[in-house]
Amino acid sequence: MEESMRVELERKAVEIFESKRESLGMTVDALALKLYPDVPLANARMTLNRLRKPQVTGKPKRLLYGDFIDMCIALDLSPERVIAQTILETLEK
Repeated sequence: MEESMRVELERKAVEIFESKRESLGMTVDALALKLYPDVPLANARMTLNRLRKPQVTGKPKRLLYGDFIDMCIALDLSPERVIAQTILETLEK
């Protein structure tokens, strides 16, 4: 698989996470605290925003497997369904 396709799949997963967070009426801060409860809010928010927004270079931070699973759990999403949706929506383009 080409690197560009991997990044596109990861970005699609992040879009799904954002959509679910918004549909739940959950703030970024609330999600950050749920994902990183033992970390000060400012640090938790910064860590979460690294996944949500492009870096200074314009490239997004890569979505690691552990981050993917944590986001699914925090948003009450099924990881296998998110993977399937991500693949289907990316290939439909």
